[in-house]
Amino acid sequence: MVTIEKATLENFEEILPLLMEFNNPYLEGEDWKRLFDCGFKNDEGYGGLLFREGEQVAGFLGLLFSKRNIMGKEVKLCNLTGWIVKKQYRNKSLSLLLPALKMRDQTFTDYSPSREASLILKQFGFTPLETRAKILPFCFNPFKLLFQTSFVTTDKKIIEGEIGGRKDLARIFQDHSNFKCCHLMLKSGDDLCYVIFTKIRKKKIPIAMVHYISDPCLFARHRARIQWHIGQTMRLFIIWVDERLLKGQRIPFSFTYTLPHPRLYRSEDLQAQDIDGLYSELIVLNL
Repeated sequence: MVTIEKATLENFEEILPLLMEFNNPYLEGEDWKRLFDCGFKNDEGYGGLLFREGEQVAGFLGLLFSKRNIMGKEVKLCNLTGWIVKKQYRNKSLSLLLPALKMRDQTFTDYSPSREASLILKQFGFTPLETRAKILPFCFNPFKLLFQTSFVTTDKKIIEGEIGGRKDLARIFQDHSNFKCCHLMLKSGDDLCYVIFTKIRKKKIPIAMVHYISDPCLFARHRARIQWHIGQTMRLFIIWVDERLLKGQRIPFSFTYTLPHPRLYRSEDLQAQDIDGLYSELIVLNL
């Protein structure tokens, strides 16, 4: 008998063998476990849906729920992740997706869909969230370092103290402080830019993958100082930024990369430029 159930932390051990079939060399059991215990504020209380054939778990779809204040309005988000079904049951894959999409009050995202998943999701109203990224090599005007007065740090204690009076930034910091992601703050006079990124590898090359920028204008203006700090302290000499996060800011000495499979979303309330990479698999799984 086929059943669809809500997946919680109690189901993790029986779901793990399926997740390991993704063969991601950078993800171990404890990494996948965070999908069920990420700590994001939500009303749902589960981490996905599982497909069971008798006693056997034959499929899983991860659902990372969160509640955020965006554009002055509280919205619910659901990030689809880890959609996998055993080969002999692939014809029943939609039995996992359809119950999730029935939740009408959610903004859905999928940051890393496969080609097959993209084709399916587009049939259910998903549209591109992002199609291009900016690649920032360790190449910039060195005079920017000499004549710009700014302070950059990745010290979490300093950052927490500086943004403590800014309620929106303080909540983001607290919600993401227990993950492997990195936090960076730039101050120039009274202006402040808070950045969250992960350290990943693309074709074995270490990269700083940016998921959030609180002030894109300040980020662009002080890109040299930020990149110098990341390069010197973390040995990361390439920065990747999804184009929408820059809000139209030009970055000299950068180039554009077209994503092979666009990031996707479906929302009745938000536009693509309203959605960053926080509260998602990109942070939880350090992607």
